[in-house]
Amino acid sequence: MMNRGTVRSAAMVGGFAIGLLLLGAGASGATEDSGMAAAQESLKAAKAKLEASRHDYAGHRKAALDHVEAALREVRAGLATAERKTERLEKKEQKLGEQIENLQQRKEVIEKRGDEAGK
Repeated sequence: MMNRGTVRSAAMVGGFAIGLLLLGAGASGATEDSGMAAAQESLKAAKAKLEASRHDYAGHRKAALDHVEAALREVRAGLATAERKTERLEKKEQKLGEQIENLQQRKEVIEKRGDEAGK
């Protein structure tokens, strides 16, 4: 059975996760992604505890559960956005690698022509 403090804590975790998402919206990288993944796991644990509670606390347990579920949706959306950004960056990196290889081949052709012209 959960007490009011536990319900409040779960609601605060949900609010905290949303705040983290909003503060980190402009950031990217493995550290932020792992932080988001950890927040997602914490939210799942909070949700399980809220669902396991037998007492409703005058609707506050349900409200906390709604907030945690909303936070989970936001975290999933944030992780999906980060994944799409990573995929775009990987494609750009691959394209740049191909362009560099093409330029190196052109350079070799030009150098070879210069060597032949100098003979």
